[in-house]
Amino acid sequence: MKKEGDKRQVICHNCGKSEATYLLRNVDFSDKSGTVKNILSAVCDKCNEVVSIPAQSTPAIKATLDRMNKEAASMEIFDLNTKEGRERFLKSYGIK
Repeated sequence: MKKEGDKRQVICHNCGKSEATYLLRNVDFSDKSGTVKNILSAVCDKCNEVVSIPAQSTPAIKATLDRMNKEAASMEIFDLNTKEGRERFLKSYGIK
């Protein structure tokens, strides 16, 4: 089990062969659809970029994805082609 402050050798995409330190970081998904907050990540000591994420951070990543999927599934869809749909849309956003 890795812990904050542990070190390891890495191949950084910016710096090549380098050393990294495990730190808690907010890490964006590669498609920028969201951010996993405060997960343990290996951070390059030279350029300060996240170079890897240990397997023990997987549950936090999954929890974030599950939350994002739940939020997306609970979005309301408004039919703006109908008067009722437009009224519900305006009311939901506090527009008069």
